[in-house]
Amino acid sequence: IVLLTTNLADNIDSAFQRRMDVVVDFSLPDEAARQAIWQQHLPPEHQVPGDWLQQLAWRCKLSGGQIRNAAQHAQLLALANEGVVEHSRLLTAVQREYRKAGAVCPYLDLEVMAARVAGVRGAAVTPFLLADVAARIAAGSASYEQPQN
Repeated sequence: IVLLTTNLADNIDSAFQRRMDVVVDFSLPDEAARQAIWQQHLPPEHQVPGDWLQQLAWRCKLSGGQIRNAAQHAQLLALANEGVVEHSRLLTAVQREYRKAGAVCPYLDLEVMAARVAGVRGAAVTPFLLADVAARIAAGSASYEQPQN
């Protein structure tokens, strides 16, 4: 008996797949499940705002194992910097999971847009600004123009 697991089933040779008697597919968790998995794996003292975490669960379709890995990496980053887990460390950890999978983190688009908005407003990129930009993107009204003099 051989047990194989993979997130990349499409990369398995078809001749090899024909020799498998039983294949069990596991789908990725939905948004609500991802948010619950984040809450389960983040330490109780984390300082990630709930609305930011909700946006993360919505935008980043990670497996439960990837979420666990990202939460653990964010905790290691926090320990290395003598702090608690907050959104920037968590985002760094999520980006790492996407790089490991050979993909681009969809939250990067939001970060870039928020940085642009912050520059226009003369403010810092905060979790609340990220949530505002995400809401505008979802509503189809994410146009921030540089003010004319």
